[in-house]
Amino acid sequence: MTNTKPKLDENISPEDLTDFYWLKSELQEFCREAGLSTAGGKIEITERIKHFLKTGKKLKLAIAPPGAKRPSATAEIEYKLDTKVGTGFRCTREIRDFFESQVGPHFHFSVQLQKYIKANPELTFQGVIHEWQRLENLKASGKLDAEIGPQFEYNQFTRDFFSDPKNQGKTRKECISAWKEICSKRGERKYRP
Repeated sequence: MTNTKPKLDENISPEDLTDFYWLKSELQEFCREAGLSTAGGKIEITERIKHFLKTGKKLKLAIAPPGAKRPSATAEIEYKLDTKVGTGFRCTREIRDFFESQVGPHFHFSVQLQKYIKANPELTFQGVIHEWQRLENLKASGKLDAEIGPQFEYNQFTRDFFSDPKNQGKTRKECISAWKEICSKRGERKYRP
């Protein structure tokens, strides 16, 4: 097994695919060339490619359950505070706009908030706002660190790099250099003091 990053093509092994770091755009390019869907986040796309490399078969995308309606991008939907999030809730630009109109432009869907919404499909939009405010208050008081999703490896690396006392006073350029070195090698992309 080589430590050198291989070319991302149909000859790559599933192990090399997961052992090296790939930009989402690189994964999507592979999908386009192989006739796979480019939809979803990095984790979903990587799993789709890994399945294809192992089996030679294309994974079908998950579809909404029977009877579930997914509005078209141009549909006008009126969101209200008593609207329930439901089981197929997605953090779209339109929904974010609604929440920003209610609480201000600083509203965002954190990882913690998204997990809470997913676990509580009966939650109303008003309940989402209450949970967002509760999480923001905890963060402001220092009782809650913002959770970083597993697909945001660079963000986690950066946080860990700068929280290491040995790196106090180091620059973002030095952090990026350390990140690039980690990404060029086989293995997980985590900061290790």
